[in-house]
Amino acid sequence: MTACLGLSLAITASVPAFAQTKEEVQSNIDSLQGQQTQLESRLSGLQQNKTNTESALAELNSKLKTYTAKLEKVASELTDTEAKITLTNENLKKAKEDEKTQYSALKARIKTMYEAGDEDFIEMILSSDDLKSLLNNSEYASKINEYDQSLLANLQATEKKIAKYEKKLKEQKKLQQTQQKKFESAKKDVESLVGQKQTELASISSDIQLVSTDLSSTAEELKAENGVLEEIAAQERQEALRRAQEEEAAQKETQTQTDTSYASADTGSSQSTTSYTAPETRQTYARSSGSSQSSSSAASTASASTSSSSSYSGSSSGSFRWPVGSTNITSYYGSRSAPTAGATSNHQGLDISASAGSSIYAAAGGTVTKTAYNSAMGNYVVVDHGNNVSTIYEHCSSINVSAGQKISGGQSIASVGSTGVATGAHLHFGVTVGGSYVNPLSYVSPN
Repeated sequence: MTACLGLSLAITASVPAFAQTKEEVQSNIDSLQGQQTQLESRLSGLQQNKTNTESALAELNSKLKTYTAKLEKVASELTDTEAKITLTNENLKKAKEDEKTQYSALKARIKTMYEAGDEDFIEMILSSDDLKSLLNNSEYASKINEYDQSLLANLQATEKKIAKYEKKLKEQKKLQQTQQKKFESAKKDVESLVGQKQTELASISSDIQLVSTDLSSTAEELKAENGVLEEIAAQERQEALRRAQEEEAAQKETQTQTDTSYASADTGSSQSTTSYTAPETRQTYARSSGSSQSSSSAASTASASTSSSSSYSGSSSGSFRWPVGSTNITSYYGSRSAPTAGATSNHQGLDISASAGSSIYAAAGGTVTKTAYNSAMGNYVVVDHGNNVSTIYEHCSSINVSAGQKISGGQSIASVGSTGVATGAHLHFGVTVGGSYVNPLSYVSPN
């Protein structure tokens, strides 16, 4: 007993104390996971918004390029039109000068005729108001050279044609100037929109960076909280191991005392002592309460316990039942070699290999106190059966119940999976008494 107490003190001294409870840490983890989900959703929305903004910006830049090309084209056309107007104006001036020169030459010839003494002709000239009336005068037509008349008519026609072309060019220039102003206004509007989209894109990119930073921080916090949770779990496992060792030592001491009592009482025979069966591991609520039994009832208790195991029917009327259809235990309660990275070497339950998706049944009736997800435990369910006894079902692929729900023994509460730290589809089944893990085989049997 003294050695057992010493071991207990040694184990207790090596276990660190934590400022937070396991429930508080798990609550923090759940909160951080919710925050992480919200941040991931926001990041996804921002990235989609960025993609849409970049697409709109590309479209605006394409329009801007089109308006720039149109402006360059109309500017070139306007320059060409202005050059043509300048040339046409010069041609018009020249045509007028040619007409004036020809008219002067004609008057000179008329003057010569006047000096020759043709008085009727002089009278006609003096009475003419302008060149047109002079040309139309039939008496003058009969006296002037037919070549001169044709030449003047051609000069006047050319002058009129040039003037008409100049007018057309000026109208064309006015239209081109109107187009130029229209394109300049449209380009300015597009440039304004481009500026707005660029500002919006910069803001979205900044938000993405901030959310990404928050996500990284949340992931670090989650990692730290999971580390704390694992340390607390390790502490609980050590504490459960300590209690189990104390209980085992106490049971051995009780067994020794009982054997000694039988021998000293001289009950009659070594056969009685030999046939005495040690108390079975606890199989029902009544037996898990730890009430003492007399030496005379020990054998009958053992017999009843054995009968309970063999006739196990999965009912919820006080007895615990095996939680899955498979009875293949791949890892027992207690010390072991960790099967994979992240798994513990101090196993606080039974690993029962089963087909993925197969049903997990409540070991007994009770109240669901928690359904959650943990990076190590995966999806898990905790059921309170009263008398400080709870069962835990880990690595579920799905959960069929919710916290606060009343359930009966044998009711399907989840499905077998491999969520969390697992090497394959299986159920990790645990039992706690007063919050400390104990060997589940003290409550259930695969037989």
